[in-house]
Amino acid sequence: MDSVASLYGRKTLDGVVRDVGSVIFVPMCVGGGIASLADCDLMFDSGADKVSLNTALFADITLIDRIGERYGSQAVVVEVQAKKLNGRYMCVNQYGREETGIELTDWLTRIRGRMIGEVSLTAVNHDGVAGGVDWDLIEAARPHIDVPLVYGGGFNPEIDDIQALSYWVEGLAIATSLHNNRFNPAAYSERCTR
Repeated sequence: MDSVASLYGRKTLDGVVRDVGSVIFVPMCVGGGIASLADCDLMFDSGADKVSLNTALFADITLIDRIGERYGSQAVVVEVQAKKLNGRYMCVNQYGREETGIELTDWLTRIRGRMIGEVSLTAVNHDGVAGGVDWDLIEAARPHIDVPLVYGGGFNPEIDDIQALSYWVEGLAIATSLHNNRFNPAAYSERCTR
């Protein structure tokens, strides 16, 4: 994930995807700066299995369907960056820098039923601080999502009950707890099976 690719107009992920794909053999979801069907073609040709979209969708939501028609809905991940502003969850883009003016549940309603394989929900207020997941955000979003939900933002195995979390979401995106050696996924794999 090149989190600031759209912000800087950067288009360099294809090389990274090729390099990573040459040394790992698990499905790869790629995001950041993907704004067209041609960008998706390049990512898939480079070895991606899925593409994650956010910023571009606020300009052209039909991109979801065009990618889905070409590659199948399983290849389309919609990244939803939610930020709590004045007591409401609002959608943002540019990795939380730009406000869209669209409420979370309104956006989830607009994308629901389109050719989406999963939704990746990021709690911007919690991201990177390992202060615990935003349960209120998950509870607000879950009823409006009819595909697998991957949550990211704030997970800390010392605070969060991963078994309880596994009943609400199908996947968990983590970084800080891995970088700080707080979390070993292998130790939790059996506990997280449904």
